[in-house]
Amino acid sequence: MENNPNIIDSLFTPATCVLHATRVGTFCPRESPCVFLHKGAWPKFKGYAYAQLHKLANKVPTGKRLALVEAHGYDTKFAYHVVRLLGEVEQILVEGDIDLQRG
Repeated sequence: MENNPNIIDSLFTPATCVLHATRVGTFCPRESPCVFLHKGAWPKFKGYAYAQLHKLANKVPTGKRLALVEAHGYDTKFAYHVVRLLGEVEQILVEGDIDLQRG
């Protein structure tokens, strides 16, 4: 109900991509997940995207992330999350829906 990006994504995961679901998980309204979307998604998604942008600019990479930075000049995982989050919230605000398989 608070449009947490991590939870919203799970509601819109296509059934063909779900490998396991508990009894409670199958209780979720997979037929109409749009009922949970509202304009309040904007500050949540924007805040999460800005947090990822901040990490992209300030976090010192280690391990596999260091290899990403050395190969590409920046942490591609943090950058991907920024793009994904802003794309999803745009879909919410413009279309009232999220298509996680959109190319």
